[in-house]
Amino acid sequence: MKKNSLIFLMLIVLSLLQAQNTDNQKRFILGSITDKLALISSVSDTAETDNDLLYLSLQFCTESRNVLKDSPELLSLVIKTLSSLENEVPSNFMPQLLKVYEIFPEKDVAIVLFHVLSRTQLTDASIVQSMYSIVKEETQKHFSQRSNELLIASITALGSVRDNNLFNNLFPCLLLDLDSDVYSLLFSILSKNIQYYKADSIKVISGNNIVEKRLVFDLAEKSIESDDFFKAEIAENTLSSTINNSEDASDTSRDVINLQLDSMRVIRDVKWTRSSLLITKYFSLAQNQYKESYISREELIEIIDCLTSLATSETGKALTDYLGILNGLTEKTGTYDEVLLLSVIRSIGKLGEKSAFDNLLYVILYQGYSEKIISASKEALAKLNW
Repeated sequence: MKKNSLIFLMLIVLSLLQAQNTDNQKRFILGSITDKLALISSVSDTAETDNDLLYLSLQFCTESRNVLKDSPELLSLVIKTLSSLENEVPSNFMPQLLKVYEIFPEKDVAIVLFHVLSRTQLTDASIVQSMYSIVKEETQKHFSQRSNELLIASITALGSVRDNNLFNNLFPCLLLDLDSDVYSLLFSILSKNIQYYKADSIKVISGNNIVEKRLVFDLAEKSIESDDFFKAEIAENTLSSTINNSEDASDTSRDVINLQLDSMRVIRDVKWTRSSLLITKYFSLAQNQYKESYISREELIEIIDCLTSLATSETGKALTDYLGILNGLTEKTGTYDEVLLLSVIRSIGKLGEKSAFDNLLYVILYQGYSEKIISASKEALAKLNW
């Protein structure tokens, strides 16, 4: 009984709402443009969106433009109507929205319209291309002449489209001098969608511009949508480009070194074993960087930890060879770095790298090493895989 009463009550409410909506449409048709604007303003403040009335208003605006021309009241009405479209926009609105785009070129209309379009399934290529043009034109203007509101609206809408050219069109803008709000939005949208533009991203990474490499790396690593495998692949390509590119490989600037280290850390954390050969090559470069004091001992140990984390035959062999190099330096100079040696020896023990037998035995028999190093070498020797 109670259920039936509730259903009956709901039907009455729906009937009243429909009657109210129909009454609003009649008032809109009969009213002056000032009345129309007041009506749209009043219904936009209600909890329920009267989509039929809003559609009627957009229809009126597009059909009246030729007659009313640059009427400020008409512009106010179309802007207020667009602003009243909240949440997901019904698909039947798209033809009217496209007409608004064609008939109302005013900036204030475009700003509101683009925000509305960001909540639709936009497929119209001409509007998408127009948004790209707006972004390009506005970002090239001086700060004093630039419309950040229009930029934000255009970028927001483009981000919802996920067009094939999104990355190539928007990425260059990140290299420009932008307002912080515009930059943050642009970075967020590209970062969110970067997994769909892997080929474009890798193409940038393979270039010679270290700033662009860093930017693509950051977009990927800070992406909340990309998985760890994608991030590791971007890190792998980034590290590879800075090693295999002769200009980057010989570059001792901190920007290049930090990018190499950050790429290595992603590979280490994901345990991206596919990069084991790459990391061994990087380890060879890092040894020279450490020797020339371009990286710290702690940073070199991070790379050693990465080799240990990947745990492949290549990484084990690289650590064994390095222990041999350190033994040779100790014999030649009579000095050694205990912290670094312990890191190498313990890593070899974790990997159980049997090819390290001779080098570990050398440590044990060499009289110049501390008891701590000798003890660690014995433990590592006991863990070798035979």
